Amino acid sequence: MNDHTKNVRHSRSQLQTVVPLSLASRTLIGGVLLLLVACNKAPEKVVESTLKQDAMTETVSSDSSLAKAASRGDIAKVKQLINDGAKIDATDALGRTPLHMAVFYSHPKTTALLIASGSNINAKDRTGMTPLHAAVLVGDLQEVDLLLEKKPEIDTTNEIGLTPLHLAAATGQPQLSALLIKRGADVQKKDNEGRTPLSYATNNQHQKTSALLQQYLAKQ
Repeated sequence: MNDHTKNVRHSRSQLQTVVPLSLASRTLIGGVLLLLVACNKAPEKVVESTLKQDAMTETVSSDSSLAKAASRGDIAKVKQLINDGAKIDATDALGRTPLHMAVFYSHPKTTALLIASGSNINAKDRTGMTPLHAAVLVGDLQEVDLLLEKKPEIDTTNEIGLTPLHLAAATGQPQLSALLIKRGADVQKKDNEGRTPLSYATNNQHQKTSALLQQYLAKQ
């Protein structure tokens, strides 16, 4: 097992200490909202929405073949479908594009191909989650690096005001937090409830991440 695989698996296990569920088997929308529910951060209407969305299957649009191939990391199939004219940013019922799927399931070669083929790196799903949110959520440094090279909107927020840095802080990922900050992420950015990344790191008892964020805040 290489270091990259170990890192991704470690990050997924860290998520499961906050959310006692297998995120790999959940939808992206369900994963992030359940994370917030478990930490008592999500408004009641968001919780209700989560429960409804969680019952949905991963049905996709008429261009579902590309999203499915991307989620499997089947790069040959992805190339074929793109060459055959598949819509590069076709969305499923939850608003996720093939790029969301490739990133969330940690297939960097597929991610790179989709980006090179014109996929929108700032595309948002129905809750405002971008591929960068997805990469941070699963703790995949390689995927995050791929996306940051293309200069995405680093402080973009989902519908409850969370940036990728909020997610990195909430899940206790100091290395990812530092990377995002060095690339321009706003340490003082507040979500819709006025919470900063440091608030999430502190509330979830992620001491290393909290200390890192405090260091950057002290420099400002």
